[in-house]
Amino acid sequence: NAANGGYMLVVNSALLLGVANNQTISGLCEETFYEFSAWFRNVCKRCGSDSTGAGASGTSIPAGYIPTAPGDSSGVKPNLTFQINGVDYYTSGNIDYANTWGQWVKKGFVFKTGAGQTSLTISIKNNAPGGGGNDWAMDDIAFATCLPALEMWPTNTPTYCLNNQAD
Repeated sequence: NAANGGYMLVVNSALLLGVANNQTISGLCEETFYEFSAWFRNVCKRCGSDSTGAGASGTSIPAGYIPTAPGDSSGVKPNLTFQINGVDYYTSGNIDYANTWGQWVKKGFVFKTGAGQTSLTISIKNNAPGGGGNDWAMDDIAFATCLPALEMWPTNTPTYCLNNQAD
């Protein structure tokens, strides 16, 4: 919400494939399910050209420019892979501008930490080669525990990880 301030990540992806963002997270519970999710937006309706050279990055829109599917010629679509410690866990697929009407879409996945694992690095990797388009924004990042069948009763010493107290 612009009235309340805040931050988002806006990426003008490189021509080459590679990691766009890394974040190390610590203080995790071992052998616990977590969800990573965020809201994404293709911010580029008319900022690239397709393989035939049709594009509309200026103020005029050339004949044959098609910014909606099928035959979309609006440029390279963002396509992201989410990694944990360098291992691919989830791929977003193409994030179309037209299919989302320039709106935000939620992408995410659930994973489980291993025995003894209390930290990890989440990376977001660019899968879409090229620079004609492929501009995206990320906001409202969530990293949450998923504790199936959790029952927590009032007590003076509740625990959130095995043998760890929660206040």
